[in-house]
Amino acid sequence: MPKAKKAFSLNEIALAFDLQVRGEGDFLVRGIANPEKARPEDLVFLVESNFLDKIEKTEALAYVGRPGDFIEGKHQILADNPRLAMARILSLFVSPHPTGIHPGAVVEEGAEIKSGVALGAHCFVGKDSVVGKNTVLYPNVTIGRDVSIGEDCLFYPGVVVREGCVIGNKVILQPGAVIGSDGYGFLPQGGHHFKIPQVGNVVIEDDVEIGANTAIDRGTIGSTLIKRGTKIDNLVHIAHNDLIGEDVLIVSQTGISGSVEVGDRCTLAGQVGIAGHLKVGSDCLVLARSGVTKDLPSRSVVSGFPAKPHREELKGKAGLGRLPGKLVEIEARLAELEKKAFLEL
Repeated sequence: MPKAKKAFSLNEIALAFDLQVRGEGDFLVRGIANPEKARPEDLVFLVESNFLDKIEKTEALAYVGRPGDFIEGKHQILADNPRLAMARILSLFVSPHPTGIHPGAVVEEGAEIKSGVALGAHCFVGKDSVVGKNTVLYPNVTIGRDVSIGEDCLFYPGVVVREGCVIGNKVILQPGAVIGSDGYGFLPQGGHHFKIPQVGNVVIEDDVEIGANTAIDRGTIGSTLIKRGTKIDNLVHIAHNDLIGEDVLIVSQTGISGSVEVGDRCTLAGQVGIAGHLKVGSDCLVLARSGVTKDLPSRSVVSGFPAKPHREELKGKAGLGRLPGKLVEIEARLAELEKKAFLEL
């Protein structure tokens, strides 16, 4: 866990997030740690009541927990929702991002770099692109021509945003994410595969996060669209002309074929596959390693391959689990019948 560049008193932390302190408010916190490895000056989190014994045994003298989780001899920041408090407090301890424009960055003619932008070593910003205020591009980020990037974005090393793509405000791209790669479009022609030019783009709305080594393909014609608030994990592939709704969660190694529509607030768990040209309604839950082969109505909960309602899938698996025993029982009955028939001859 990155350590704070300065110490924070418990009162300062509590005031920043509208919380209260029980104990010595002037106690200084110098870092965040897991209970097992904490030092006396670290802050730890009691996110579940069954972690109480770990917090009691830790060397850390300060913790965040619910009002009822009192530990004698330690200082406490009171939080009705310790997990949410943890997420907020951790922001104080994140290492600072780079500032300024490195002399090794390359900005082509016609590109516009707004105030407060940071460009790391070997960044490239193509012709006629715009990088919005306070956006940070770490080293080796490549921005193609005619790209529009909003304010307060954060692109980590190795990110590529290809030509013509549009990215909103407060977007985070983790290392190696590729936005606007060619869609997988080929036309069989005389025993070979003729490449279909991919002349569309990718549009990413505000407050989207995209994981490491994830690829989002540009539209063949038109846009691949990732809507506001969606969070995409590492190693995900989103194909050309997909439309991903608002506040969707897409977990690692998921693959979505072309021209798929995913509704708002869906969750696609790890290694989900969705066939092309399908519609997944809003508020759906697709469980891990499911293969979606037909449209899903809103609020569906599905699993398996092909994906079906989760209760049906569980019943089917339970039946398969009982099958070996049933076969043994049937074989025993057949043997008994055969023996009886032989004796009656």
